[in-house]
Amino acid sequence: MKFPICTNCVHFLEHKNYYPYDSPPDSKEYGQCKLFGQIDLITGVIEYDYAKFCRSDATKCGKNATKFEEIPKK
Repeated sequence: MKFPICTNCVHFLEHKNYYPYDSPPDSKEYGQCKLFGQIDLITGVIEYDYAKFCRSDATKCGKNATKFEEIPKK
């Protein structure tokens, strides 16, 4: 059985490394999902959940990727 991959989903946010002294981390490990997160009521910044945790949680996207939407082909 083939499961949808988060990096092919419109809700996936690739990790961006802004610290110049580190080697860039793998975006698959630290990528986030735009569907799940919390807003900081002081700053207004949304802190999204890591995609790998959303896929591990059946109440979010789960292993079957219930919220998956494929990126449209150009």
